[in-house]
Amino acid sequence: MDWTITEGELDHDDVRALLAQHFAEMRAESPPSACHVLPVDALRDPAIRFFTRAL
Repeated sequence: MDWTITEGELDHDDVRALLAQHFAEMRAESPPSACHVLPVDALRDPAIRFFTRAL
């Protein structure tokens, strides 16, 4: 099985859906003081490197 690692791809629907699900579950299951997530727009900051993996 080969993986492809790509930087970025925050505009892909599947990436956005996964992040939205992760954020919703974090907010639902974690105390507010332990829920450290950045909104998608904040992940675009040049100081942040965001990677995705595809099969």
